[in-house]
Amino acid sequence: MSLKRVGAVLFASAVGLSLAATVPAQGGTSGGSGPSPGVKRVTFNGQKVLQSQAKLLKVIDGDTMRVDIKGDNRGPVVVRNAGMNTFEKGDCHYESATRTLKKLSSRQVILRSATNAQKVNKNSGRNRLQRFVFTKKGVDLQEQMIARGLALPYNFSQETMGQALYSQRAQEAAARGVGMFDADACKPGPMQEAALDLVVHYNASGNDRTNLNGKFVRIVNNSAATVDLSGWYVLTGRQRFYFPGGTTITPGSNIKLHMGNGTNTATDLYWGGKEIRLPVPGNSRYQGIGVLLMDPDGDARVWSFYPCRVDCGHPAQGAFNVAIVHNPPGNPDGPNDETVSFTNVSGQRVDMTYLVAEVRNETYEFQPGVYVDPGETLVMRMGKGAPDRLTHYLGMDSKYLPGPVPGGLIELRDDRAVQLACYAWGKKWKC
Repeated sequence: MSLKRVGAVLFASAVGLSLAATVPAQGGTSGGSGPSPGVKRVTFNGQKVLQSQAKLLKVIDGDTMRVDIKGDNRGPVVVRNAGMNTFEKGDCHYESATRTLKKLSSRQVILRSATNAQKVNKNSGRNRLQRFVFTKKGVDLQEQMIARGLALPYNFSQETMGQALYSQRAQEAAARGVGMFDADACKPGPMQEAALDLVVHYNASGNDRTNLNGKFVRIVNNSAATVDLSGWYVLTGRQRFYFPGGTTITPGSNIKLHMGNGTNTATDLYWGGKEIRLPVPGNSRYQGIGVLLMDPDGDARVWSFYPCRVDCGHPAQGAFNVAIVHNPPGNPDGPNDETVSFTNVSGQRVDMTYLVAEVRNETYEFQPGVYVDPGETLVMRMGKGAPDRLTHYLGMDSKYLPGPVPGGLIELRDDRAVQLACYAWGKKWKC
């Protein structure tokens, strides 16, 4: 489980360094991908990017500024900092983010991007350029803001440079408890004594687009008292879900916030819509943002970042040997004759609560009360049945584990995408 980390973590001295290897974006919006007046192609950290020089005219807020790009002959333009998102006007951290960006910025700035992407502001109707902004000396302003806990990594689909670096800086800020990660930075919020946990189930079984409700955020109450979540919200980069009034979690219980549509109950809530808000790392250009539970005052009380880049240890790492029994083509046996076995070869009991087994395209989340003692084997059968502590069922109607061709991949992981055990077979799969 991903608990709130408040222990000291070395704050990397690299915070003031330039971006790590960039990731070129795919596609773009209006403006195309070719250089325009005042823009030239350069190599930055081994990648070809578009770059321009500009004069900073005004810092509008923590992630927006007005600049005059040299040589483009069109006058002042609004630039939206790509790669990060800060709080909105009226939020607790808005003023501090705006002040900090002003303090960090230089009179002359460098704009970099993978494309000429721009987006129309739905309020003003004016175009805003999406750019990574650096000072004249090359200091990455996005990195600096995120490192201070005043911004979250946010992936614009067109501009994905520096995602991994920004995700790491956010996780370092969270571990240090600075900015939004200081539980009473705004003011002491409700239920400061509450022991909460947040677990992200980002990979649904089968096709994520047709199984949005298989993607969810679980809020767990480990306290001795009921926690009222009225006015609290879940934050994912820049999107918010506010808990309805009267939403409570009793001691020892949990609620799930599903990404799709449905009717709210006391234990299951639904964000609604068709958007994939919890991308699967590796299956897209997603390299890590975060999911935060915010109290009504605007402080993060618990969070999870995936993939994990800071303090990624887990007691179950290296604890299991994995074996499979698969049915090659032509074998008439049913799916329950196909098995995946996890044998505990460590000297410690392994708590499986909310760990996830990914078996090819399906996922299975273990529930509280499931554990594996030293020497015991937990068996997953591919068919259907009633589970007990050491026997579980993936729920397939027919054979599911193929032979060596095409092979497959099985992984045991936590909600931070930390791999705990793995088994691959066939030539094209590797752990």
